[in-house]
Amino acid sequence: MLSLVFFVFFSLHTASAVHLIQFLIDDYGWFNAGWHSPGNPEVLTPNMDSLVADGVELDRAYAFKYCSPSRCALQSGRNPIHVNVLNDDMTIHNPKDPIGGWAGLARNFTGIASKLKTVGFKTHQVGKWDAGMGSPDHTPHGRGYDTSLIYFMHENFYWNSQSYIDCNTEPMVDLWEHNENGTQGGARTLNQSWSCSQAAQRNCSYVDDIFLQSVLDIIAAHDPATPLFLSWTPHGVHSPLEVPDTYLNKFSFISDERRRFYAAMVNHLDDMVGKVAYALKEKGMWDDLLWLASADNGGPIYNNGSAGANNYPLRGGKGSNFEGGVRVNSWAAGGLLPASQRGKKVTGMVALWDYYATFCALAGVDPQDERAALASLPPIDSFNLWPLLSGENSTSPRLEIALGSSGLVAPWDGLPAVVQGLIQLPWKYLIGDLNNNIWQSPIYPNETTHWQDTTFSCPPQGCLFHVVNDPNEYVDVSEANPDVVAKMRARILELQKTVYDPDRGGDDGAACAAGTGAWRGFWGPFAQ
Repeated sequence: MLSLVFFVFFSLHTASAVHLIQFLIDDYGWFNAGWHSPGNPEVLTPNMDSLVADGVELDRAYAFKYCSPSRCALQSGRNPIHVNVLNDDMTIHNPKDPIGGWAGLARNFTGIASKLKTVGFKTHQVGKWDAGMGSPDHTPHGRGYDTSLIYFMHENFYWNSQSYIDCNTEPMVDLWEHNENGTQGGARTLNQSWSCSQAAQRNCSYVDDIFLQSVLDIIAAHDPATPLFLSWTPHGVHSPLEVPDTYLNKFSFISDERRRFYAAMVNHLDDMVGKVAYALKEKGMWDDLLWLASADNGGPIYNNGSAGANNYPLRGGKGSNFEGGVRVNSWAAGGLLPASQRGKKVTGMVALWDYYATFCALAGVDPQDERAALASLPPIDSFNLWPLLSGENSTSPRLEIALGSSGLVAPWDGLPAVVQGLIQLPWKYLIGDLNNNIWQSPIYPNETTHWQDTTFSCPPQGCLFHVVNDPNEYVDVSEANPDVVAKMRARILELQKTVYDPDRGGDDGAACAAGTGAWRGFWGPFAQ
């Protein structure tokens, strides 16, 4: 009977164009979400709280432990161990490998936008990309997006879009546009004055406001009879800690500067969500919409000036395979969700790379990647979540999540890709060294605890946690469960054989030559 209800519901909704949004929040701490921190005066997220309350909370959603691998997973439908586990600079290149010798996504992976374009979707990418830049194939346009307004690398400055990477001391802008006319290049029409900063905001453009306006313009111009796919990946709340003063002043009662900035940036992000939700409803697109939202990793809590998050009560944070680094804030919203599902909390495991198969299923397109198969690249790891979200099924199709890393000790970048952990509920098994070995308090840092980054080494047999009964990973039960340890260790060794780990090369001087030459001070593609 349930399957029949699902069929009737789905048929009614697919009579109109289906609209799909993937929304990725950068460095968003678990306890910095209002639905995880009710009554906390430092957390003001009324718009997202409302969407969660009227949507479906994905309580056990997972991503990679830091940025670029999660974004590659989102675009390709693969666990990062099968696409990319590195946060490399987008300027690297290995000319000996034309397929995998790049930062981010290998050339022959088919992106989700390319899939949706084959069945008539209009496709748009707005915000942080961090999935490749080397050639035109690596840009959003090369991955199937009709338009894009993005920055390529891990971060830029919010007030002037200046890149954190210079070219031989020459400052660069990281802001790239591809418009409806097919023209692409550095977004030169925007304000790039180096004088714009957190201290000097007047007549300056805050990059997330630029992205927001692009999203609102896309919605305003869209024909609701045509299916829409929007990938919105704002800068917030990643470092550097910068935000308009009108938001910062709301949190003047917070004494810790980094905590104050982070709270203001989260509130700004929430306001953007409210404006986009309102625009979609006013346009008449909400009833035929599925909006999937997630953080790309846990909040940063390490001891430097860019950290400001709180993952209480989870252990650890960004950069760690403890739950605080990989279990992320996530929800589904939109009128495509059956009324009977709204307000529910899903406790089954889901992964960021499951969006790929879910969107393909709703669009009626085969999710398998033939182009990648012809290049001997790994297949997708994605599961269709729609039966779970719609209530057709009460359990998740996902039974395990492999947790990747680049090496088993810090610093991780540049080390071999490894499977460092495995989750098969109720168990979670980890090996090697883990960063951010701390638990935070509801107010963190405070008078007795401060920003810190300590390393924890699992014993030789590994660490085992019962993360259903012990979601905060307090008690290692590996010695009491040798059979579980043996089984999960064997599975990790099996998964290790499938890891995709090409030689991506080193810094290519052509990147700076193109940036300072053809692209006139902007980062952009540098090879064919």
